Amino acid sequence: MIPHRLRLDDIRKIAVLRSGALGDLLVTLPAIDAIRRAYPGAEIVLLGKEWQKEFVVKGRTAVDRVVTVPVSKGICEEPGRMENEQDLLDFFNAMKEESFDLAVNFQGDGKYSNSFIQKIEARFTVGTAFPNAQHPDRYVRYFYYQSELIRFVEIAGQIGALDFELEPVVHVLEKDREEVADLLQLLSGKAFIVLNPYATDSRRMWPLENYPQLADELYT
Repeated sequence: MIPHRLRLDDIRKIAVLRSGALGDLLVTLPAIDAIRRAYPGAEIVLLGKEWQKEFVVKGRTAVDRVVTVPVSKGICEEPGRMENEQDLLDFFNAMKEESFDLAVNFQGDGKYSNSFIQKIEARFTVGTAFPNAQHPDRYVRYFYYQSELIRFVEIAGQIGALDFELEPVVHVLEKDREEVADLLQLLSGKAFIVLNPYATDSRRMWPLENYPQLADELYT
């Protein structure tokens, strides 16, 4: 049962800001699923990066569609690209025309992102807040060393989305099975391990020279 004091009324369209890499998206999914259960009739629109349009198709997650965020400091940064004032103006004008009832900020500590989502002009906002950041209507305090997955379900809880699981779920679609059919046939039901040695931030990467030895150990 969702507490009446937390549940928002007449929520038909929800914007979720999370512009980042794959791992950044995955840790938001338990919270997005909880928001879907709390507001089953609402459309959920992810404000993110261009690659997410191909990956976050309807049915794979609780997100209904993706809108690409233009390059913006602290929000959507791309190597070698600078902010374009006209691109940002066009984006915010388009977002205002969407008439979002709720904007959810899953981006950083709020220093840049809280003012960003305010420009969408949603009826209600929720997210994180660093002491010196602009505050949304409801928020949780930002702690740098907190698990992001937990942080996001806490944010969702501020709007009554309390029914959640902590395991991110990505649904496999039939077209996904078709794309990997040749690979699965090659593996022929054998057990396999996938190694991903890269991260956006090199400080989070295990040294690359360790991977060949690890692969040899796993193979044997």
